[in-house]
Amino acid sequence: MNILSETDTEQLKHHLRRQAKDPANITFSRHAIERLRERDITVADTLRLLRTGDFCQTVIHNKVRNEYRAKIQGRSRGMLLAVVLVTQADNTGRIYLITAEHVLKGGKHR
Repeated sequence: MNILSETDTEQLKHHLRRQAKDPANITFSRHAIERLRERDITVADTLRLLRTGDFCQTVIHNKVRNEYRAKIQGRSRGMLLAVVLVTQADNTGRIYLITAEHVLKGGKHR
């Protein structure tokens, strides 16, 4: 696994924002759907994060699987939220949302 350069990170952010314009480009894992319901986070919240949020952890490039894994954080409906996702490294792939969570004071997640 490799860490992305700043240029590659910006390109990935652009790709994610472009893909998030159409919800059909996003697949929610079963786990993500459960967490959205449990935590009162909506699909609209996740789309807003993907369109406007920022990476809050180092983006990892898994060369074996040719995919990026990222965590994006941002605000929606007055809440600080984060989503974890995977997308193909060729920047043409769909977004696979793994989970969504609230960010608590001190940067802790729930």
